[in-house]
Amino acid sequence: MRFAAMMDPADQWLVYDRSTDLPAEARDGLLIGLSQAEAERLAQEANIKEILLRRAALPLRRGDTRDRRQISREESRA
Repeated sequence: MRFAAMMDPADQWLVYDRSTDLPAEARDGLLIGLSQAEAERLAQEANIKEILLRRAALPLRRGDTRDRRQISREESRA
């Protein structure tokens, strides 16, 4: 999992991005100063989004180099 909830030295919770070794960011800014429940929920949601994005980029069939988003765009044009 890329994102994890963790407690900072000030005993507040944050969502940590393991790929950057920094607090995770959202539209509203850094995900810091959270309650434990908020941090755990946001980390779980971020991990689910990450998994869904990876799946969307996988080919539908072996040997097909197009990803799901590309195939969807091509089908909508037809």
